Amino acid sequence: MIKIDTDEVINEIDQELIEEFAMALMDKDQYAMKEVLYLVSQRMISYCDCLEEPCICRS
Repeated sequence: MIKIDTDEVINEIDQELIEEFAMALMDKDQYAMKEVLYLVSQRMISYCDCLEEPCICRS
């Protein structure tokens, strides 16, 4: 379990990405980490729901 302590509102998708990042880091899983970083980059480019396959992006 991951505990996130912030004053900012965290959207559910962002929280899931943080959890996936933490799991990949703890497992030292390079493939999973590359996948998470790809999803993060897609999420930062535009508003994307990247936990779905394929990423669903809106303008």
